Amino acid sequence: MRRQSSTEQESDVVIAPAAEQRDFNDADLRYVRRALFAGRDARAASDLAATWANDADVRAVALRARAMQEDVIGELASMLKGWGGREGLDHADPTTPSHLAAVAVSDLPPLSGTEVDRRLIESLIAHAEGAIASARTEMIEGFDPASRRVAQATIRANCRYLGALGRLAPGPVPGGGTPPLVRLA
Repeated sequence: MRRQSSTEQESDVVIAPAAEQRDFNDADLRYVRRALFAGRDARAASDLAATWANDADVRAVALRARAMQEDVIGELASMLKGWGGREGLDHADPTTPSHLAAVAVSDLPPLSGTEVDRRLIESLIAHAEGAIASARTEMIEGFDPASRRVAQATIRANCRYLGALGRLAPGPVPGGGTPPLVRLA
């Protein structure tokens, strides 16, 4: 956002109305919209895990993740509203990420206890990896300091979350081995 200097305030320089001033770019707007969509999707996955997981530790991690997502969703929604943007995505856009893993409630009851937990953990890992990828793009392409702070916090929180999920996974983590470490550039 362009600020007036004291010299400009005393002169006849016209500054664009506030609605036309932007201190964010298209990458910021895209990140915030996608992060809202993905955050709500991840919140649903966390709810599913908190309800269906057999392991108490899996349920506890899912509940902590849900609380984290609530805070981020609120901050992103407020940011978007402040920018005059509307929520929602162009679902015809082929670059719109979908981190929704193929775990349906109807698939869970016939599975054994550890298989339910494994499928839920896979879903939560997919959400966390998607959040990290999106946040890293924001750190590279974004301009707005507030959305970049959210992206940086998202990377840190989801790296810790992936570590916790990797320790809880009964059997190999998707992709083999342990969850990847993400370094902040």
